[in-house]
Amino acid sequence: MIGGHFRAFYRWLKRDDDALFAGLPDRTRLQRLLVTHQDWNERFLADPSCFLVIDSYPIELLFPIRERRSRQQFGKKSKDKGRWSVGIKLCWVLNRFGQVVDWDWDTMNIPDHEFHPLIQQLAWTQHCPGR
Repeated sequence: MIGGHFRAFYRWLKRDDDALFAGLPDRTRLQRLLVTHQDWNERFLADPSCFLVIDSYPIELLFPIRERRSRQQFGKKSKDKGRWSVGIKLCWVLNRFGQVVDWDWDTMNIPDHEFHPLIQQLAWTQHCPGR
């Protein structure tokens, strides 16, 4: 969540995307539903294939000048595309059809090789004939 507050996220979601969801439930009910159904995330992930792509994508959450103004800040400062930014990295693994197999995130200041366990947990030999 931007800023770490679900209430602000809910206001934004209600204002901009209420029609997409055919009427959102109340904020507190939505929070309970999200916790109850968080295991559904696994059901929407695709099966791995022999050819996989892993990539990380930086997401800027704050301008660097606003760093450390909140105790709830979880993004870290790092250089991205030649300039400083504060945020997170979203890393995903895609199969040969471009479907998401697995994903993870961490603060922006970590190197990409920290996401290697994401690859290692996939059972490659099951999906690649001749290996």
